[in-house]
Amino acid sequence: MALVGLMQTLALEGAKNNIRVNCVAPTAATGMMEGLLRPDAIAALHPGAVSPAVVALVAENAPTRTILCAGGGSFEAAHVTLTQGVFLGRGDAVAGEIALRLAQITDRSAETVPGYAFAQSERELKNRRDAGEHLPGALDGA
Repeated sequence: MALVGLMQTLALEGAKNNIRVNCVAPTAATGMMEGLLRPDAIAALHPGAVSPAVVALVAENAPTRTILCAGGGSFEAAHVTLTQGVFLGRGDAVAGEIALRLAQITDRSAETVPGYAFAQSERELKNRRDAGEHLPGALDGA
């Protein structure tokens, strides 16, 4: 996630200069996979099968802020989304409450694709306000 966050930030900063930034999420067989997969699966996940994704992401008409998954000749896009979530506050009981309300927290029915780095913080502050929690100082109008 750190690399995806870096990609998002660099893409936003680079946009004004037509600089595109993307991520590749490769699946390739390495020595660590030997014994875990059948030999034919190891052969199918040859590292060279990832290279076309890299080439596509540096082409003249490449997208930006794309996470391109690549492995075995198959290509998919991954997306980072943000659910609506729920405000639970702080305290000793919060971890247990998260466990009890995980279905609500992870409900994807109204998820959004964050358009900028501060979107997560804005969502968290909105959830806090919606729960009736006061935001001190300059955060009141956020």
